[in-house]
Amino acid sequence: MRQYKKHFYTALITFVSIVTTLGLLFLLRLSPDISEGWSRSISRFEQLVASYLFGWLPFSMFELFIWGIIIYILIWLAMLIRHLVRFNTKGSSKYWLNFGIVISLIFTVYMGTAGMEYNRYPVDIPLHTELINDTSEYKTIASYFQDDYNEISNVLSYNEDGSLIKTYTHNEMNQIMHEEFKKLDSDYYTQETAKAKQMYMWGWLYRELHITGIAFAPTGEANINPLITAGEYPFTMAHEIAHTKGIIREEDANLVAAYICLTSSDPYLRYSGYVWTISSLSYLVKCTNNPEDYKAFQTGFSENCVKDSQARYQYWTNHDMLSKFSNWLNDIYLKIQGNGGTSSYDDNIDVGQEDGVYKVNSYSRYQALYLWIYYDLLGK
Repeated sequence: MRQYKKHFYTALITFVSIVTTLGLLFLLRLSPDISEGWSRSISRFEQLVASYLFGWLPFSMFELFIWGIIIYILIWLAMLIRHLVRFNTKGSSKYWLNFGIVISLIFTVYMGTAGMEYNRYPVDIPLHTELINDTSEYKTIASYFQDDYNEISNVLSYNEDGSLIKTYTHNEMNQIMHEEFKKLDSDYYTQETAKAKQMYMWGWLYRELHITGIAFAPTGEANINPLITAGEYPFTMAHEIAHTKGIIREEDANLVAAYICLTSSDPYLRYSGYVWTISSLSYLVKCTNNPEDYKAFQTGFSENCVKDSQARYQYWTNHDMLSKFSNWLNDIYLKIQGNGGTSSYDDNIDVGQEDGVYKVNSYSRYQALYLWIYYDLLGK
């Protein structure tokens, strides 16, 4: 009896200590200064150590972690049922407490390696935020990028259904990304650039969940679902790698991925960047308040672009078994982290209409990036 009480109270103290630590981290994260300092010191050191420990492995530690959790839960349930059947309330209480320790420890480790970074300062990506007075410029700017998108589409290869064919292998893409991420020369980012790993064991399930990639901070891994479409591949890889460089907020990781892809000299990367972001330019074209401008932009995409877009839509429509559940779960997770839910993946369009007149109140992230590329990088 004494031995049981000793073990029980030890486990209880352990559980309370872990939960207290988790709560403390949540409170500390509310301060942007602490969040930024943590990201640049503790998280950055953990990322460096994790990359050396796990980066060389050809398989995903995240997938092994998922297997471990599943096996643990199955064993835990079997042992719990065994004690309940025997009416062993002391034994069942111990198993519930041990379960609480394991789960709270997982959440605490994840909070310490990733969650603390959700309240960092804004990501260090160059943007053009000053509003343009001459709204007719929006048509010129949008047409420039649309023409580039169309020209790229005409030199890439496609399947019979019109879907894009990958230009590079996964390993080749990793090598290209390693060079592309050198453009991020600010100390805002971790120095190490992780290689993206393909998730083979659960790819089919992630496809039904509409999960294109997952970054796992405790192991410093950027994981990508190999079953996603070719047009999404470079952008998704850049997005997940961005997470491993200290960019945890989804909208920031998307912005970094857009910057990496759209400023690349590689046609395949730029194509992927356009796939994810060019629709944001349509809202700028609306603000010329000339319906013909908007119509010309909407119908101005090449046949290859249109067919590939239709093929992507059809592909994900055919694999839509669990997407609503996945979106619901991810929405809850992101809201707990203070990230605004799954809406944070979307571009922050701020175009209003008054008396039939469209007006830009402020540029969205993608729009501001496009304008910076056009005016500052290209010098138009």
